[in-house]
Amino acid sequence: MRRPICALRRMLLISLALLPVGASAQDLDPAGQELVTRIKRCWVPPASEGEIRYSPRIRVSLLPDGHLRSEPEILNPPEADGHRTALAESARRAVVRCAPFEGLEAYAPYSAWETVIVTFHADF
Repeated sequence: MRRPICALRRMLLISLALLPVGASAQDLDPAGQELVTRIKRCWVPPASEGEIRYSPRIRVSLLPDGHLRSEPEILNPPEADGHRTALAESARRAVVRCAPFEGLEAYAPYSAWETVIVTFHADF
């Protein structure tokens, strides 16, 4: 069971599920918390008039210096829904905007945050 690491911003919740397999949540919490804190500052979700039942999942691959190894990948792209697509793209842009994520090695070894999946939960 993954323990979510989350931060609340204007009724928006970002939780972080970390890879690699075999790493414990206790080992990853400090780096995950720092990553979430940085990403939430950069996330500007689109306005919505109703509840959205979609949580974009973004795979983020990092180099040891905290720069992006590649473009963040939307793992669960929505089907032909303008607002959900905008939400997913806003989440992806938040990761790009916040990079590089320097200094994470002070919180956990590189292997703990080399590849992470960030799940953006929107409660409007």
